[in-house]
Amino acid sequence: MLGLELTYPAYRVHLVIDEQRQAIRFDFWISSPLARHLNEAGRRETQRVLSYHAGGIRDQLQELLDQHFPDIAGDFDAEVDLIGTFYSPAEQVQAPPVPWANWEKNELDWASEE
Repeated sequence: MLGLELTYPAYRVHLVIDEQRQAIRFDFWISSPLARHLNEAGRRETQRVLSYHAGGIRDQLQELLDQHFPDIAGDFDAEVDLIGTFYSPAEQVQAPPVPWANWEKNELDWASEE
């Protein structure tokens, strides 16, 4: 039933190399329907869901490196080499997205306290 209420795609992920931090950064863009669902589910469930997705990004990135870049795969340490931010749409269409949480050192930290 949940799948029927969420539009596809429910999120988008963008990966870049962050030269300044010397890390791979992901931007996780949450759709409006998914953001509403997570708001209704509460902070604990939202943390579980976002951590699950960050872990999946980490695992897929490691698999990509292992398969296609074996020379550098052994040097990748997700705890220091992967950072990210989860964003939700702003209430105003023209407003920039709202950062919800940050992922660093395999942990989720809220961008702001509610």
